[in-house]
Amino acid sequence: MGGVNLSPIAAERSSFEYRKRHLLDHSTTSTEGTFDDIVGDSQPATQPALSSQEISVEASPRRDRSIELLAWLLPLDDSLARIDFCQSSIVIGRADDDPAVDFNVNRLRHSKPVIWSTLSRRHFSLEKGLDGSVTLTDLSSNGTFVNRELVGNGKSVTLVHRDVISMGHASFYTYMYEESRTDRELPPELQEKYLVTGSVLGTGGYGKVVLGKVRDSKARWVAIKTVATTKLAAMGSRCAADPDDDINNEVACMKRVDHPNCIRIEDVYQTPNHAYIVLEYVDGGEFYDRIVDERRGGVGMGERLTKFYALQLLNALEYLHGIGVCLPRRHQAREHPADRP
Repeated sequence: MGGVNLSPIAAERSSFEYRKRHLLDHSTTSTEGTFDDIVGDSQPATQPALSSQEISVEASPRRDRSIELLAWLLPLDDSLARIDFCQSSIVIGRADDDPAVDFNVNRLRHSKPVIWSTLSRRHFSLEKGLDGSVTLTDLSSNGTFVNRELVGNGKSVTLVHRDVISMGHASFYTYMYEESRTDRELPPELQEKYLVTGSVLGTGGYGKVVLGKVRDSKARWVAIKTVATTKLAAMGSRCAADPDDDINNEVACMKRVDHPNCIRIEDVYQTPNHAYIVLEYVDGGEFYDRIVDERRGGVGMGERLTKFYALQLLNALEYLHGIGVCLPRRHQAREHPADRP
């Protein structure tokens, strides 16, 4: 069945508080608001923009070519280039006059000046451990995020394959950490068309939903729902003896849905053990998080906002009933065998 998209109103768009700690980057400009507010702001950067010269490969002055390339940072913004992790440690930031910074993100000064102005001279570092693990350390004042979770200044987190790194704001997806291994569990057709990250958007009883990106698009994100069909079969399919029938039924229903408050389906890929359903990406977060938001004291959203969301929900349900995807219970009544004489 089609998922419900509860779009937030402008007055309730999620905001974030920048941390005010003192760091090396004393020139960072603090800004508040959603990512859409930031990139849409006309405020100029704190320094003149760079030229728009295109460079596809980043090179580090301290690169040790004797170390085998085992990992890299794949850019998720078209302004940036791939960073090969070929040394024991690297530092990434916006400074171009700091010898400690191996890679700078100054192309954002031209393409996203307001975001760039919130980044630190030394924003985060990567360090390779003796066991081969890679640790990210947050050096910034406005935040480094891994899979939308704030790391925190001076704190570290161990990266895993396909983790998404954001700089300055959780929704500004900057890089995806990749290791030199093959994702054999993913269908080649899916990987050819979409960049599949490890950033989990949600989980369920039979699988999870991760963030994805259309490869031939500059900034079109998708949600990729992974369903373990083997788990469906083991636990008992809810609608049919063959779990594939459940998947096919869900896909058939969602392909019929076209409504602003319902999530659209884009593609479907299947393997012997999994089904991958590519969906429209809605960057609104969990609805429950809005209900318990600390900004409202964790006591709900109030009557006015509750009515707004309820209207969207009811509009979506009315539409689904109208096209026969979700029928009212009175239309679904069936005689139960126990009721037969």
